Amino acid sequence: MIKWLTNNFTPQTFISLLAFLISGWTAFKNRTYLKTIWNHCELTMNNSVVAMNKNGDPIISYTDTFLISLIIVNPSPNDVAYYDLKVFDSDNQRPLEILFSVYFNINDEGIYFVHYNNPLNMNLLDVPKRNYGVFKANSYTRFNLPVIVTDEYEYKDLKRIRVEFKVAKNTLKGVKKYYQEYNVTGWQNYPYKEGYGQDIKINILTKEIISLKVENHILNQDKLFKNLNQIYKILQQINEEQSPRVISLMTLKEITDVFRFIIDKQVKHDLNLVNELKLIQEELKRNKILDDDDSIEYFSKIDHDLSLIVKVGY
Repeated sequence: MIKWLTNNFTPQTFISLLAFLISGWTAFKNRTYLKTIWNHCELTMNNSVVAMNKNGDPIISYTDTFLISLIIVNPSPNDVAYYDLKVFDSDNQRPLEILFSVYFNINDEGIYFVHYNNPLNMNLLDVPKRNYGVFKANSYTRFNLPVIVTDEYEYKDLKRIRVEFKVAKNTLKGVKKYYQEYNVTGWQNYPYKEGYGQDIKINILTKEIISLKVENHILNQDKLFKNLNQIYKILQQINEEQSPRVISLMTLKEITDVFRFIIDKQVKHDLNLVNELKLIQEELKRNKILDDDDSIEYFSKIDHDLSLIVKVGY
C-alpha cells in the first residue's frame, strides 16, 4: 500500500487532495444551522403583560398569559428564514394565541410590550413582529412569546403546550422543525397568577386617567368615571378576599396622584365624581395598608385633596 502510494502520489494528486480537503472544510464552516436555547415557560400574573404606546402609556393588559423565552443563535455566514412559529396544546393540537407586535404596529409603530415583575419593576419584551422572519447571519436573537389563553373554560384541560417553528434547509434535507414542550398542569389554580396583578391593573388605570387630555377644565368624563369605578371595584375585591391582601405603597401613591391630577388640572366635576372618589377613599381605609406608618403621608394627601374637590367647583 505504501509502495503504491509512493509510486502514484504525484504533485498533481497532492494538489487535488488538498483542494478537496479545503473545499470540504469550507463547506463544513459555511454550513447553515441554528442553536436554540429554550428557557422557562412562566405563567405570568394577571395584567402583568402590557402593551404600551410610544409615550409610555398602557394600552391593554392581558390575563391568563404564559411567557415563553427562547434564544436562537445563527453562527453561520448565511441568513436563515423561519416560518410557522406557533404554540398549541400538545394533546389535541388546539392552537393558542401568540401576541405578535404586528397586531398593533399596523396603526402605531411606537408600540412596545413590557412584563411587570411587581408594581415597581418591569422588563421590556422582545416580541416577534409576526410568525415568520429571518435570523441574520452570525446573529443572536431573543424571543419573548406572550401566549394568551383566550378562553379558560375551552382550555380547562390544558396540561402541556408545545412551541415550534420551521426552517427550510434545502432540496435534499427538506424542512427542519425546532420545538419544545412544557408541562403546565394545574395552571388554572396557580395562586401566583393573581399576585400583584390587581395592583398592576390599578397602575394602568391611574396612568390612563393622568394621560387624559384636559381642555378648558374638561376631559373625557366617560373614561374618567369608568376607570375610577374599576379602581373602586378592584379595591373592593381585594378587601373582600378571604385573606385580604395589603396593597402596595406604590399603588396607594398612584391613586393619590389621581386626586392631585383632578385638582391641578382644575377638572370640572359634579357630585357623581365626588361620590366615586369617596368610595375609593373608603376602600383604601379598609385595607391593611392603613396600618403601615409609611402610608400616613398618602392618606393625609387624599383627605386634603378630596376636601378641596368637595369645596371647589370648576
